[in-house]
Amino acid sequence: MQWTSAAISDRGLVRERNEDAFLRLDDGVFAVADGMGGHPAGDVASRLAVATVRDAAEASRRSPGWLGEAVRDANRSIRERAEREPGEEGMGTTLSVLALDAPDRASIAHIGDCRVYLWRDGALARLTRDDTALQEAIEAGRVDAARETGHPLGSMLTRVLGLDDDVEPHLDDVEARPGDLFLICSDGICGVLSDEDIAAALRDHPEPGEGLAELVQEVNRRGAPDNATAVAVRLGSAAS
Repeated sequence: MQWTSAAISDRGLVRERNEDAFLRLDDGVFAVADGMGGHPAGDVASRLAVATVRDAAEASRRSPGWLGEAVRDANRSIRERAEREPGEEGMGTTLSVLALDAPDRASIAHIGDCRVYLWRDGALARLTRDDTALQEAIEAGRVDAARETGHPLGSMLTRVLGLDDDVEPHLDDVEARPGDLFLICSDGICGVLSDEDIAAALRDHPEPGEGLAELVQEVNRRGAPDNATAVAVRLGSAAS
């Protein structure tokens, strides 16, 4: 299957540095990582995560199970770096990866609160579950899901790379069709914009690069409190 892709990363209007990182490989592996704001070396952790996934994709020839092992390797790399480098203890990052490993399937690995979305036939579907206290509160019925955008519990992560010796990412396979658009984004986008806002940008700007530019512009119009990073992948036909 053929595809077109685009990526964007913006520091935003509040953060002193960009702690996000992204990956976009020609052979169909894409990722976004968001280093933990306020923690030491969040930018180092996010770059290590995507570099480890890149190296695994290039070395593994995409054998079964490679994606989950790549995320576990990223966790080990971050922890080993933190142990070696003074001042980097406690660094961590979220990570979402999309791999086009088969003509009609996409594989997803995910930990944290970056998200993977699917835009298909004019509808937006969220493919990942946030590892946050807010998501747990929504599932327990303590918070209305309609109030999630900007909710303070949304910044309380329950699982990330780099803080524990062992970590198991969420892994999933989804159907992929010509015309699908996959969006991977950091919470600098999905924590500011609602799913309805994201859907509107993708509907009005069907080309991957145009849609991403509109998302970041809208985030900036709303104050851009965090780094905003996204990768968009359009499969086959560009028609929505």
